[in-house]
Amino acid sequence: MSRRIATCAIVAGVALATPSTLSPAKVARIDTTADALLATVFEEIVGGQVDSALQNIEGLIRVEPNFRLAHLIKGDLLLARARRSIR
Repeated sequence: MSRRIATCAIVAGVALATPSTLSPAKVARIDTTADALLATVFEEIVGGQVDSALQNIEGLIRVEPNFRLAHLIKGDLLLARARRSIR
């Protein structure tokens, strides 16, 4: 085995053996942040602050892009904003 192949094998072994960049504590913190942002969005919706809620839901989608509920709420907020501007 050449030295280059051996080096690549060692680097690959080290890379696969190291934990992911998100530790369980960081993942839990992101989940907590997502829950807090969602609660803030709901409070803003109840308060009639559609534009602010839309900004926060977009931030939530940036943090958790696979959060389907956030996408659904964003659609509802866009619809509410569109209906508000028609009247």
